[in-house]
Amino acid sequence: MLCIIAYLLVLYSTFLTRSGILGDSSVHSFVDPGFEVYVALIVFISLFTLISIAAILYRYKELKSLNAETNKMLSRESTLFIDSITLCAAALVILAGTSWPIFAKGSIDAAFYNKMNLPIAILIALINGISLLLKWKQNDEKKFFVSLMFPLTLAFVVTIGLVIVGVQDFLIALFALASLFTFFVNAELAVNAFKKNKSSIGAYIAHIGIALIFLGIIASSKYSKEENLSLELNKPVNAFGYTLTYIGATPFEDPNNKIDTKYHFNVRIEKDNKEMLLRPVMYYSEYSKGLMKNPDIANFATKDFYLSPMGLVEPEVFAEDELHELKKGEEKKIGDLTVQFNDFDFGNIEMGGEEIKSGNYTIGALLKVKDSKYTENLEPKIKYTEGNPEYMTARITGNDKYSFYFVKMSIKGEDQGGATATIAVVNNLNQSQTPKADETLVLTASIKPFINILWTGTGVLVLGFFLSILKRRKELRG
Repeated sequence: MLCIIAYLLVLYSTFLTRSGILGDSSVHSFVDPGFEVYVALIVFISLFTLISIAAILYRYKELKSLNAETNKMLSRESTLFIDSITLCAAALVILAGTSWPIFAKGSIDAAFYNKMNLPIAILIALINGISLLLKWKQNDEKKFFVSLMFPLTLAFVVTIGLVIVGVQDFLIALFALASLFTFFVNAELAVNAFKKNKSSIGAYIAHIGIALIFLGIIASSKYSKEENLSLELNKPVNAFGYTLTYIGATPFEDPNNKIDTKYHFNVRIEKDNKEMLLRPVMYYSEYSKGLMKNPDIANFATKDFYLSPMGLVEPEVFAEDELHELKKGEEKKIGDLTVQFNDFDFGNIEMGGEEIKSGNYTIGALLKVKDSKYTENLEPKIKYTEGNPEYMTARITGNDKYSFYFVKMSIKGEDQGGATATIAVVNNLNQSQTPKADETLVLTASIKPFINILWTGTGVLVLGFFLSILKRRKELRG
């Protein structure tokens, strides 16, 4: 049953990510692939559900005839059964959290999974250590409790040290205690196995890896630090004792993705007269129709330093005090000028026609401008190329003090304000009283302390698993 449920949940998770049903609530969800793919996924899951039910029914008599022996509570069989139930509880929490947005609006916060799974993780760690100290079938209670003393004492001592250092949360401290307990149990058993029977060491090494992963999760997740930063081009900012300077973006080609142009956003990191360059990536994906972001990481012995890009704020072409919105026919005093907006000039293109839809067109604004001497008609224009604007200047004859730009148009009904044009009037002698900001990279900087414990645990787990495979292979050959 567990094998069947595990496989069906893999198919269900594929449905959640690939069908687009969580497109509005999950960053891991793909865009809606269309009705055909949606139905295909439903059919696929339903087919394997029916196959699973049929397989159970086919073997029902055989399964029913199996006689399960009763086990004592203090036995390895009982602890493994409890551990299986605990893992099922964790699966149920994740199933509920990931499925919730289907039935209700909004998404489940990460805090839900952390809060619900923390007690489960504590149980898993404790049972892992206890089960290995128990024998199959029957156990001597006195010997069992004596075997608990050494690893439990070491775990208590180290946990007290962690509390003194800064682990103040009770459940986190309990999780650390449970993880250290299973670490010392497996370490002791691994040493004994190495002395007596080296081939059986794999399982203990794998469980040491699990304990290290748990300890790495405590350090890197619970005690990580995070700060949102806005890095203006070439202006240093301090965070976590480091000096960060955004020095610009550079495009690069990805041989695995020749459709999208990707950009490295280069950030120089300085501390104690040492510097490094981190290069997080951002680009617009034509496939996903959205902005894709990849962080960059600096690895240190006791921590990892992450830079996760959030967005790029482009510099404004015109300062706020240079922009003026005029209704059609309105006359406005701007400095020592009087400016009147009369109409738009679409030339030969049709408003809302194919040229405008293509993003390649030019339109102008008809202005009447008066200075102290003359009155003149001007027509500043916007030229769009692939939807990107280029502002074409217009000036009064014999007066180089001012430049006029047509920035934006708005065409609405009279009850909504009518047609308006946004005009930029730039004083060339005194550009603007408001300084214009350079482009600004917005990112999240974070410190993950002792995350190398987690990666070490993963490596140790794989090593133990590999050694267990070799042992099993040898047994089967024998």
